[in-house]
Amino acid sequence: MAKDYEPSAMNHCYLRNFLLATFAFAHVFSLNAQGADGKDMRKENLVFGVVSDVHVRGAYPKYLEDAFAFFRDKGVDAVALCGDIANSGSSNELLRAGAAWDAVFPGDKAPDGRPVEKIFIFGNHDYYNYGSSAIGKDRPGAWRAAFHEEWAPVYSKTVKGYTFIAAHWGHEKETAAFVRENGEKLHLRDNRPFFHVQHPYPANTLYHPTRWGSDVGAAAAAYGSYSNAVVFSGHTHEPITDERAIWQGSFTAIGAASLYYIAASSACENGSERKTGPAQQMRKLDVTNAKPCLVMRVYDDKLVCERWDVSRNEKFGPDRVIPLDGSRPYAFEPRIAAAIPPEFPDDATVSLSTAMGKDRRGNASEQVTLTFPAAKPSATSRVHQYEVRAFVNRNGKETAVLTNTFFSQAFFLPPSQDPVTDNCVIAVSALPTNAVIRFSISPAECFGKKGKAIVSEPWRRPAQPAE
Repeated sequence: MAKDYEPSAMNHCYLRNFLLATFAFAHVFSLNAQGADGKDMRKENLVFGVVSDVHVRGAYPKYLEDAFAFFRDKGVDAVALCGDIANSGSSNELLRAGAAWDAVFPGDKAPDGRPVEKIFIFGNHDYYNYGSSAIGKDRPGAWRAAFHEEWAPVYSKTVKGYTFIAAHWGHEKETAAFVRENGEKLHLRDNRPFFHVQHPYPANTLYHPTRWGSDVGAAAAAYGSYSNAVVFSGHTHEPITDERAIWQGSFTAIGAASLYYIAASSACENGSERKTGPAQQMRKLDVTNAKPCLVMRVYDDKLVCERWDVSRNEKFGPDRVIPLDGSRPYAFEPRIAAAIPPEFPDDATVSLSTAMGKDRRGNASEQVTLTFPAAKPSATSRVHQYEVRAFVNRNGKETAVLTNTFFSQAFFLPPSQDPVTDNCVIAVSALPTNAVIRFSISPAECFGKKGKAIVSEPWRRPAQPAE
């Protein structure tokens, strides 16, 4: 009679180690299975798109239809639109936005029949019009006509088990009461993220402390004790290339930029038009030359924020991976401390030329143009802007007589658009006469940390001719 097989101690050990190794591999693979391109190979729990400030005007918004089609092709389950749907508050503009949605998601469905939810809200521009076609004359009616659903000042939807809360413009302060009344029913204290959509950014979070357009504390009042809250906003049009467009503290805040145009501060020479003070010498950047949006992928252990340029089908930079383990890698302080500024190539030099030109207001202006190699991105930062300073030597000491800032030509564009060279233009009249001047140029990342400056050869502004 055959004897039952009894595995040896060595076989026991081998079998145990094999099973432990197999379990460990399967566990790690399930948490972060990556393909050759670093992309997580697991199926997402939820995918949704985020876009903002689309500013629909008089013509059919093909650019908005393109954004919705982009989201469709990414397999989204929902789309959040953070306000300023209509540019001038006209119900006809709102209807055009609705038509763009219906062209891509008829009946709120993807081509495979899956439902795709709208998480849309009004922004301040949606209330601008006071004429016969004004949205403000009948907001619920205008909303129903455009989007085929009922309007409520603050509302919630559940998509594949995840909660979205949305507050229309002017109703942000009602969010806290809504959360108190509905938080338990919506399971907001569960160990999974939930998402909030509003137009103004949450105060004291994104961008910088003096930035206009905050919600004056409404989101903090609602979500200050919800570390699992993720708040999306628009309004400021700040680019999603900016590292300050994501913030973590008591909750997470993410800016969604604008599909229509990007903000470029008038403090910079190639930014928006200044209404007062000296005229800018540089032309304004074409800030419509990008169509930014976000694609959010939700997993058990993380959120992945993809930043896309719809017009180029290209990412603005590496994905922002937000762990769901309570850590806060996107808090400002550690990122500021760890930021490495961009730097010029070692052999970078500045060339100077002078010519007659015109300032931004069309006035004739003698100008000096500084041309230089564009600074190179660091491991953490692309070039956001440059600082140019003019120095004169007075009694053996160099004294700054002018300081200007100007954006990198590609500060709001994908990396493929980074220029080989950059330049700045200065009015000769802003410089002292009959003086030997040297110019220094420093690259800076968005938090303001500067790389090493490059310095021009001495240049002399001629003395003014005698009257």
